[in-house]
Amino acid sequence: MTERETTIHWRDPAEGLTALPELDGIDFMTKMRDGELPGAPMASHLGMTLTEVGPGTVTFQCHPDESHYNPIGMVHGGLWSPPSSTPPSDAPPTPLSPPAPATPPSRSR
Repeated sequence: MTERETTIHWRDPAEGLTALPELDGIDFMTKMRDGELPGAPMASHLGMTLTEVGPGTVTFQCHPDESHYNPIGMVHGGLWSPPSSTPPSDAPPTPLSPPAPATPPSRSR
C-alpha cells in the first residue's frame, strides 16, 4: 500500500474581515479573486478558485485531485456541495455598497 500526503496552505481570513467594512461587495470579491485579500480557507482544502466577479455573480472553479476520490476511484459526491453552495452565498453581496457607520439610536423622553 502506497501512502500519499497533501499539504494545504491558506491565509488568515481575519485580513479580509478587516477590509470588509471599507469595500463594496464587488471590490471585496475582486480583491479576493486577485489575491489581494485571502479567500475562504475551505476553498484551499477543496481546490476551489474564484475566477470571475460581476454584479450579482461570481464564478468558482474546482480542481479535484486524488485526495478527493471515493473508494472506487471517482470524485466523492460530497466535494460538489461546497462549489455549488458557495456562488449563491457570495454573489448576492456583490452589488452592495460599504455599510454606513452605525449611529446610536436617539432616545426620546
